[in-house]
Amino acid sequence: MELVSSSSDIENVIPQGVQFSPDGLCVLTSVRDELRLYNTSTVGSGAWKTALTCKGGDVVQSFDWYPHMNSQQPGTCCFVGTSRDQPVHLYDAYTGGIRATYSPYNTDRDEPDSPLVVKFDPTGSRVICGGFQTDRYLQVFDISRPGKDSLCCYKLGKTKRSQDGQKGLVSSICCASSSPHILAVGTYSPGSIYIYDTRVAGDEEVAVVLHGGVAVVGHGKKVKRFASDDDDNIFSKAKAQWFQKRAQTGVTQLEFCNSDYTLLSASRKSDAVLNWDVRMMTDMVNATRPICGVKSYAANHNSNQRLQFHVQDDRVYIGDRDNTVKIYDITSGDLMETIEMGDVVNGVSVHSDFMAVSLGERAFAEEEMVCRGSIELWRRKPGAI
Repeated sequence: MELVSSSSDIENVIPQGVQFSPDGLCVLTSVRDELRLYNTSTVGSGAWKTALTCKGGDVVQSFDWYPHMNSQQPGTCCFVGTSRDQPVHLYDAYTGGIRATYSPYNTDRDEPDSPLVVKFDPTGSRVICGGFQTDRYLQVFDISRPGKDSLCCYKLGKTKRSQDGQKGLVSSICCASSSPHILAVGTYSPGSIYIYDTRVAGDEEVAVVLHGGVAVVGHGKKVKRFASDDDDNIFSKAKAQWFQKRAQTGVTQLEFCNSDYTLLSASRKSDAVLNWDVRMMTDMVNATRPICGVKSYAANHNSNQRLQFHVQDDRVYIGDRDNTVKIYDITSGDLMETIEMGDVVNGVSVHSDFMAVSLGERAFAEEEMVCRGSIELWRRKPGAI
């Protein structure tokens, strides 16, 4: 990889996360209470500056591109974002204006609620919101129906303090691209990963976990987990505990890959990105031991900072606290390449031969705390992997 361009307008702040638009012509990041958009078409024409700024009202917590975005069709050029104590906004990627607002509402408390995570489903017709402080649920909005009336509400448990269902603050949501009704949901402490099928409805929970209530990484005495009749011949108990321990520190990102047969997870205070083979769910209902992962990709994530990874084809690109981006082969687990950066990499996104990264950390200089950060664009060298 070779450095193509670096931002020149980020001073004393740290950008958090980065995401290429689906057509690869724009790069989106969050800087404190702003969403900033960069055009890749301006690379090489001088300093790389922000093309568009959207004010969030407070610290930006999550953002996501419309999955069918195409710069040649202005109607598709939009993204969602949510800030602390704010509703979810649908922003226009050309003007920066707000096209629509979706306001999650807690009917039991009769008050608005602000999500920690927002995510488009693969069809682009729905926005999924999670990570509410007041209760355990997901709210789903039809993008054509702004307001506080959600399309549906998926309960993760009877109440916030009940022992049933998935506990912890929702921190990550991802949808299976081939099956939009399949959701993977991760939580902070207690860290967990559950798989949901939104087609299945129950009397107490709108969304029922696949196969009778099983978890990839679960918690509590009553939770059902995956296992096999001859589990000892496949995975050792120590290996299962190794994977579980690293996920239970708090899940920060989930991504399906390999035709949705594989689920990758990153966690805070962990030393690896984990690979879970979710095909092993099919006949393992009456289980007492949790499934363990099948691969791990070493990375220094030993902090509470959210460090991002990105999957492209059969490679996973992992941002690292040791000022590098590590590229692993997903299938074999082999480290293919290590790219040296100038600072801690908290976000990475890849499109075609280009890679965008967000860098930054807090440092002390002459007894004063200084924040340094930047957005960089890298390009794959001819003949490289």
